[in-house]
Amino acid sequence: MNKLNHLRAFVLVALMGVASVIQAGGTASLKGIDSRLMPSGQVELLLHFNQDAPSPKVFVWSNPVRTVFDFQDVMLSMSMRNKSINQGNIDKLVMREAGGKLRMVAHQTQF
Repeated sequence: MNKLNHLRAFVLVALMGVASVIQAGGTASLKGIDSRLMPSGQVELLLHFNQDAPSPKVFVWSNPVRTVFDFQDVMLSMSMRNKSINQGNIDKLVMREAGGKLRMVAHQTQF
């Protein structure tokens, strides 16, 4: 699988893992993240919010390889701003909140 196809596959698996765990009013907050390595070698990210969250805008940086997820109107409720993944080609996630948006960046190993 070439580099671009592998990145696309990662993004699709990650988006399938976006999940809300509680229904409530107000702004969505990211409460936690779990990950698992799929038999295909892709990484599934399970994002736990306090309520329904909007689907992220997703884009890929190529040098260095990063997949970026921007969630509009989502806050970060986790005390952790960096999360080690070390599965598949994902080293870690880095999360920052600014301007009413949560940005999560998946740092990926080079192929």
